[in-house]
Amino acid sequence: FIWTIFWYFYGKSDPRDYSGISKEELDWILENKLTVYSEENFSHFQSGSSENIATSDDNSVPEDENDVLLPKNKISSKPRYIQKIPWKLIFSCREVWAIMISQFFNSWGYFILLNWLPIFYYEYLHVDINLIGYYTTLPYFSYIVIGSIVGYICDYAIHQLNIRVLTVRRSANIIGTFGISTSLLLVTYFAKTSLEGLLIITIGFALYSIQISSVNMDIAPKYAGLIYALGNTCGMVPAFFGVALTGWILEVTNNNWGIIWIICSLYYILGSLFFISWAGGEVIID
Repeated sequence: FIWTIFWYFYGKSDPRDYSGISKEELDWILENKLTVYSEENFSHFQSGSSENIATSDDNSVPEDENDVLLPKNKISSKPRYIQKIPWKLIFSCREVWAIMISQFFNSWGYFILLNWLPIFYYEYLHVDINLIGYYTTLPYFSYIVIGSIVGYICDYAIHQLNIRVLTVRRSANIIGTFGISTSLLLVTYFAKTSLEGLLIITIGFALYSIQISSVNMDIAPKYAGLIYALGNTCGMVPAFFGVALTGWILEVTNNNWGIIWIICSLYYILGSLFFISWAGGEVIID
């Protein structure tokens, strides 16, 4: 809901309507925009020279030009060109399957932690129920902070150190998935106090955030959102069954959390193995 408020006031349908955009970024967007009309009604939007592009608050655009970029809830008199999605090509690429399978396995542990971590704190580490909120929040806070920083580090490694894109993506995935897997095993068998458990889990979450990558942008920039959606759909399957199955396992094993985290660790490692074996670092769907 909070996000929606910001989106309502700051979201724009046209990049030229956004006052915070830089002149260089606006030029780049206009120069690389897609043509949306069919050949028989072919029409290009002439953006003009960079000197004529205004970036002030008054960035109004005529309605007919808005129709070319992003139509504002009106039907154009000209037939629109709808680009067909290459479904066959998408599903035949192992790089796409690497993303989908990886998200499937990763979601198992992610949603179990999201739903069962507070109960683990309470039942296994004996955390005061009044402090569970803080114990649960801190690992996710480290996840957000480190995940925000690691993107810049990866870009620096690729563009400044000239490390291969695929090498950076694989390394990030290995560090992230093996980091969270190791932390789950350590907290079960080596943590003696609640603070030790909190520290281990927080470090695990921080390492796990490193595996966040934009590999879908690497292999298919035009269909990155679609591929992410496919992977996210795959991830909802273990999210549903994994959370329910965890409750059943705890019930029949007399709250044996070691089994739960071993299963999660195996899922993380399997997902990582598929990713590092099949992932790609170059555009294969354009």
